[in-house]
Formats: sequence, structure tokens, C-alpha cells
Amino acid sequence: MSLLLLFLQVTVFCFSITLHGGNETDKLSLIAFRAQIIGDPFGAMNSWNESVHFCEWSGVTCGRRHQRVVELDLHSYRLVGSLSPSIGNLSFLRVLNLENNSFGHNIPQELGQLFRLQMLRLGINSFSGEIPVNISRCSNLLNLDLERNNLTEYGIGSDVSTYGDVYSFGILLLEMFTGKRPTDDMFQDGLNLHNYVEKALPGRVTEVVDPMLFREYEESSAQSSSHRNRMNHIESSKILECLVSILKMGISCSAELPPERMDMSNVVSELKQIRDSLSRSMMRGQHEIVSVRPQDW
Repeated sequence: MSLLLLFLQVTVFCFSITLHGGNETDKLSLIAFRAQIIGDPFGAMNSWNESVHFCEWSGVTCGRRHQRVVELDLHSYRLVGSLSPSIGNLSFLRVLNLENNSFGHNIPQELGQLFRLQMLRLGINSFSGEIPVNISRCSNLLNLDLERNNLTEYGIGSDVSTYGDVYSFGILLLEMFTGKRPTDDMFQDGLNLHNYVEKALPGRVTEVVDPMLFREYEESSAQSSSHRNRMNHIESSKILECLVSILKMGISCSAELPPERMDMSNVVSELKQIRDSLSRSMMRGQHEIVSVRPQDW
């Protein structure tokens, strides 16, 4: 169980860093972008994994000084999917070129947050709905191409929000605790990481959680005395309770409709509560084992 607790510690730490911005936010935004790609015939996203720094991912260019994403150019790769609202968190982005692909659904309002954007090329796709009016907030925009889509005239825009941040958190959380990537081959025909986990909660959580999180506990149980086994049963219930809470948080954060997503200010605090609850359970279990006389084992 200490492995799970360590995992939670790292998760809380990473999320805390992200709340303060920096290149970790850029990484999470790219992960959320990748999660919305359901077709990649040329393997453009193959390099988008943890073995390579995100600045080296295909189509990504970072600034030399701060390692922030300044360009995302994936034009003509025949990518299929939708454009994640998290794109609005790439606050140093100057070029976004996704033309000549098969992106659909709406163009997210969060594009209006990209105040440094100079080039926006989304032509020759299948975007639909209204053109976000708050694109006008991109005051440095010099090159705009939205041609050959299914867009209507400008409508009523919405205020800049943090919904894209929360979505990024949710996708990363589900990836970390399931050990699966949104672009894995298993996710097709309408199945994605979000609904894969959602369908398993709460009763089948062990079927979707990364087995690595249980390995240490199972080895300990196999070598334990009868008293330890009783304690392990109690601890096992606590582990499952914590995992269900974590995955429910990931589901809430990555909801399709932005208003249904968890408030960003509550994400880290709830993770800390889960971590602290698990830590207290571990301490109680260790204390009871020490208190039992050896002849009672």
C-alpha cells in the first residue's frame, strides 16, 4: 500500500505545481489534446509519450529560454478527433496549424486565451457550430484561416474559463492510475478512456486500475500471518475506497460538458484528503500489528 501512497504524494505534488502554471501546464494541455485524437493513420502522435520530453514531440516547438510551447503544427496528418479546450492553456503559443485534417465538433472558446497567438490555421477540417467571438481577444493574430469547415457566423461568446485546465487534470489522473493512454488501440468505436473507467465504477475498479498499484499489497498478503491477513483485508477495503474516489475525480474533471467539470480549486484539496485518509489507515494498521503479542499471530 505504500506504493499507492507514494503515487498519491507524487500526484498531489504535480497538480500543485500545475496550479501555479509553468511548463507542466503545457505538458498537461498537450496530453489533453492527444486524448481527443481518435484517428492517427500516419502515427504523428507516436512520439507523444513519457519516454520523450514533450518539447521533442512531433509537431511541437518550444522556446529555448523557458521550454514553453510556442508552436503546434500538425497539418496534413489526417488526424481525426476534436480540439480540446485545454489548447487555451498553452499561453506562450504563437502558431497553431491543424489545417487539412479531420477535426470536428466546435472550435473551443478557450482559444481566446491565447494572447500571443500570431497564426491560427484550422482550414480544411470538419469544425462546426459558431466561430468563437472571443478569438478577437487574440490581439497579435496576423494569419487566420478557417475556410472549408462547417462553421456559422459569429455568435455569442463565453467568458474565459479554467475548464480546459480541469479537463487536462482529469485525463492525466485517469492515465496515471489506469496505466492506459487515450490513444491505445483498445479505445475505438466510441470507447474512450473516460467512459472506460466510468463504466467500471464503483464495483469493477480493480479491472481498470494499473495492477502495479496492487502488486506490493498482494505480495505482503501472501506472506502474512492470520492477524496480518485480517488487517490486510481492512486495508484492502480502504485502498479500493481511495481508488474509487480518485477515479471518480478523474471522471468529473474530464466530463464532456465544461459546466459539469469539477472546480479547479477543489482538485488538489480533495487529492490531499484522499492521501491523508490512506496515510492514517496505514498508521493505524501498523500500530495494531505491533500491539499484538507474537503468540497471538
